[in-house]
Amino acid sequence: MGVAITMLISAVMVRESHAEQVFNPEFLSDGLPNAQISDLTRFDRSTHQLPSVYRVDVYVNDQYAFTRDINFVESDKAQDATGLLPCLDLKTLQGFGVNTAQYEGLSDPNQQCIDFSSIIEGANSQFQFDKLKLDISLPQVALLNQVRGYISPDQWDNGINGLFLNYNLSGYNNSKTDSDSAFLRLDNGLNIGAWQFRHSGSWSYNSNQGKSSTQWNDLNTYAQTIVVPLKSQLLIGDSSTTGEIFDSFGYRGINLSTSDAMYPDSQQGYAPSVRGVAKTNAKVVIKQNGYVVHQINVAPGPFKIEDLNTASLNGDLVVTIEENDGSVQTFKVPFSTLPILQREDRTKYSVALGEYRSGLRNQDNPLIAQATAIHGLNSGITVYSGTQLSKNYKSVLLGLGANLGNYGALSFDVTHANSELADKSTSKGQSIRFLYSKALLSSGTTFQLLGYRYSTKGFYTLNDVTNKNMSGYNNG
Repeated sequence: MGVAITMLISAVMVRESHAEQVFNPEFLSDGLPNAQISDLTRFDRSTHQLPSVYRVDVYVNDQYAFTRDINFVESDKAQDATGLLPCLDLKTLQGFGVNTAQYEGLSDPNQQCIDFSSIIEGANSQFQFDKLKLDISLPQVALLNQVRGYISPDQWDNGINGLFLNYNLSGYNNSKTDSDSAFLRLDNGLNIGAWQFRHSGSWSYNSNQGKSSTQWNDLNTYAQTIVVPLKSQLLIGDSSTTGEIFDSFGYRGINLSTSDAMYPDSQQGYAPSVRGVAKTNAKVVIKQNGYVVHQINVAPGPFKIEDLNTASLNGDLVVTIEENDGSVQTFKVPFSTLPILQREDRTKYSVALGEYRSGLRNQDNPLIAQATAIHGLNSGITVYSGTQLSKNYKSVLLGLGANLGNYGALSFDVTHANSELADKSTSKGQSIRFLYSKALLSSGTTFQLLGYRYSTKGFYTLNDVTNKNMSGYNNG
């Protein structure tokens, strides 16, 4: 019995006992009382760091943002092993593109240390102390829709004031026939502040056997400026309409219209919106015809890409979502386009008022007004309309365009017009126009079928009505 007990005690005592390694701060005290020794408990875990100001490289959604001194504070809410949270103010979060207006907790502009991860669902920060790198993850739904290449209007520059003159002078002489000629083309410009003044003219001289003549032609004169809130251009003087909806014509007057140049390059022209859902921090790669046209890192959750620059006007978009866990999602977004198509939620307009000018002697110069509007809806649909008004002409147009995916792109519109011609005859009529585009990538060609202007009896254009020699059907 005694032997058994002795063996049992020996067996219990040989089991190892592991205790936490604790550093005694009194070794650093140099005889100071315990109360004067700094609290070193935060270093009981080797990865915890001291709260302080650190100069770190800041990355937002895996994209480098800046290098800056950031104050880090100790917090139980820290999402990494350092036990620290970055102190960010409202201005910094807005600089990251956070739509602060949609969060009640981000309404105080005087906040200097915001725990954004507790306010923005899905947001977090990771401080890699050994690399002095701060990774901030923000879901796309928390961000303003700031597209690539965007520059705030308050950073736009009108440029310097200046005056320029471009000329082209040519001449000809034939001593045998005693004739000569000369031609001069002038293109002048003056920039003052936000205004640009332009004038173009030509001068010609002809001489034949002692008889000579000269002629000066004013080609066009106008002044233009921008209207920033409307992303538009105001033009006063000689110009011509764009011809996107109605036939183009020249006029002298005033025009206010959308300026594509005031949008970033990534927002010019038509491209579909690409939607998807990322399961983790992921890289989204979009290819067209084998070429990468867009690449972006997104946070977990739904995303929407609206700033595509496509490689061509036709060709399906292949979207690949490369997740952090190694998984890959791939899907296609069919894509075909026509000039009339607009991006989702984009509106393009033009309003012109002035005197019709064709430059032809057989054309009248009536006062005319034209207004057009084009608006992009979701699902690749575009609606458009317009009207033309003058003393003897009134027309209204309604149209619809669509990116039909695998079936190509189609636009279709109907115009109704009331006309009074030079012979005083009046008429009413309609015109139907359609345009179809489809890429045949297997053969490397693009097929387009244009059915332009199938018109009923009695339909006339504005150009027809201004023709002094035009006669038609008197339909009462």
